[in-house]
Amino acid sequence: MVDQELIEFVNEHKHDDIQRLLLSSFKYPGIDIKLAARLITAKKKIGKKVPSWEEMDGLYFPGNLSIEQASSEITAEYKKRFAGGGVVFDLTGGLGVDSFFLSQNAKHLFYFERNKEVCEAAQNNFSYLNINNITILNKEISKENISELTFSPADLIYLDPARRDNNQNRVYAITDYQPNILDLKDDLFKLSNNILVKVSPMVDISATIEQISEISEVHVLSVNNECKELLFLLSKEHDNAQSGRNAVKIFTVNFSKWNKIESFNFDFDQESKIISQFSNDELLTYLYEPNSSILKAGAFKSLGEFLGIKKLHTHTHLYTSSFIINDFPGRTFVIKTQFDFKKEFVKSLRETYPKANISTRNFPLTPDELRKLLKIKDGGDIYIFGCTLFSGTKKILVCSKEG
Repeated sequence: MVDQELIEFVNEHKHDDIQRLLLSSFKYPGIDIKLAARLITAKKKIGKKVPSWEEMDGLYFPGNLSIEQASSEITAEYKKRFAGGGVVFDLTGGLGVDSFFLSQNAKHLFYFERNKEVCEAAQNNFSYLNINNITILNKEISKENISELTFSPADLIYLDPARRDNNQNRVYAITDYQPNILDLKDDLFKLSNNILVKVSPMVDISATIEQISEISEVHVLSVNNECKELLFLLSKEHDNAQSGRNAVKIFTVNFSKWNKIESFNFDFDQESKIISQFSNDELLTYLYEPNSSILKAGAFKSLGEFLGIKKLHTHTHLYTSSFIINDFPGRTFVIKTQFDFKKEFVKSLRETYPKANISTRNFPLTPDELRKLLKIKDGGDIYIFGCTLFSGTKKILVCSKEG
C-alpha cells in the first residue's frame, strides 16, 4: 500500500508546502503526488494525536476524517484497563488507535469496520506495527445483522459510534449516533457481559444514565484541562432502574501537560447525600478551581467534602481554604485582593493590573465581556475571577498562581 519509494519521498518532503507540492507534480514522475500530500498532511495530524506513530514511515491513513475521529494516544492507552487480558470486539474500528492499544492488554481482538479503504489501512498498519493478535473484518454491525455473529462470547465489546449523519453533519444526541447503542445493547449483551461506549464530552451524563439502565461506570477524560471523552461502561447484571443512578461510579481523570495525572472518583450516592460547607462570603488564603473532568462530572459536593475546603456558592464552582491542598485536581491560586463588582473599583483595578488572565464563574458577564469592561490585556501572571459569593454578592478576585 505504501512502497519504499513513496516512504522516502514523504520523508524528504514532509516540511514542504502542500499546495506547491501538488502544483509541482510534473517534477516527480512515478510518484502519486496526491497520495504523498495526503500522507504528509496525515503524518502531521497523527503526530499530535498519536506521537508514537509519527515516525512510523510505513503507516497509511485513508483520509483526514478518520484521523479527526480517532482517539488520542493518551486516552486510548487509558482504555487498555478494560480489556483485562481477554477477548475484545471493537465494533467501530476506524483508524485503529483504540484497537491497537486495547490489543496490548487482550488475548485477541476482533476489529470491525464498514469502510473498505479504512479497513485495508488498518490491515497495513497493524502488520507494519507487528501486531499479531488482531483479526480484521470488513463488516458493519447493525440491528439487522448482529444476530449473524457466531463468535464465542467476548470479555469486552467496545464501540466508538460515529457522531455524524449520512451527510457528514455532526449529531449530538446519543440516539442519533451510528450505530445506536440503545438499539444494539440487548443483542450485544448476548455476546458479552461488558460494553464500553465512547461518546462526545457534550453528552449529558445524568440523562444518559436515565436512558441506559446498565451503565455501571462513567469515566470522564480530559487532556490539558480540556474534556475529550466520556466513557460509559455497561454491565449486563447492573440495573439502575432498580438500584437507582446513585449506584453508578464516576471516575474523573485529567492528563496534564506536565505528565501529571489528576484523578478524583466518586459516586452519585455520596454526592446526593453530602451537605456542602460554604465560606459564607469569607475568602481565605487560597482559591481552587476544579479541572474540567470534575466540572463535567458534577462532583461539586464530594470534592469539597473530601478535601475539607469551602465552596463560594452553590453555583460558583470555586473553593477556598486557609491551608494549601497539595496535588489539588485543578488549579490553585493565592488570593491577593478582592473588589466588589462596582463601577468605582473598575478604574483602579485597570491601573493596578493592566494585564491579566480573566475567568468568570456564576457571574453576569462572560470572560470576554468582563475583559472589555475592565479594559485589561490578556496574559501575564495575574488571574482575575469574576464570581458570586454565598450571599449573592458579586466579587472580583485578583489572584496569583500557586505552584
